[in-house]
Amino acid sequence: MKKTIIILFLLIPSIGITQIYFTNKDDIPSCNFRNVAFGFSSADVKTKETATLGLEKDNSGLHILSYSVRVFDSEALLMYIFAKDSLTRTKYVITEDYVNKNNYITAYNSIKNKLIEKYGNPEFDKTIWKNDLYKDDPNDYGMAVSAGHLIYITKFDTGCMIIYIMLSGENFDVSLGVEYSSKKFADLEDKVKKAAEQNDY
Repeated sequence: MKKTIIILFLLIPSIGITQIYFTNKDDIPSCNFRNVAFGFSSADVKTKETATLGLEKDNSGLHILSYSVRVFDSEALLMYIFAKDSLTRTKYVITEDYVNKNNYITAYNSIKNKLIEKYGNPEFDKTIWKNDLYKDDPNDYGMAVSAGHLIYITKFDTGCMIIYIMLSGENFDVSLGVEYSSKKFADLEDKVKKAAEQNDY
């Protein structure tokens, strides 16, 4: 069974980046995610979410609800992340296991196009080459991702939330995810994580 890598999106070193900036902004759509709003309690989300709850746990001071869902024409793990029982962040991790690694790039582009249709053009769209071994042959780009040589990342700013799509890999295991972060509650999550880290020393 495919091992799913759960990635917390961090800043990516600006080495070997092909970067495209977009400036036009469409009207800002609703800031809600699925049937819930950022700031909801875990009890609120459990009431509104129609999928079956799979796992509930605490991690680094944060509370996490996990569900198995189908989204973007793919099977996925859905996570709701809470700080002080307020929803601050959500994430889809695609759990499809493609034999042809190029299918992950196809899936990434499909997700990106769906989000462009909903939210307008992204703030940026990056292709990051960490190793050029497969760069000359686009047919090997999927292999490059799985080997950790190539990363795709797109960022949307809707005004009230930040959305990242990220495709990356390591040791020939590929991770494709979409993360939605509330701007309003971002500081709250940072404070909770910092407090949890300080409890270790």
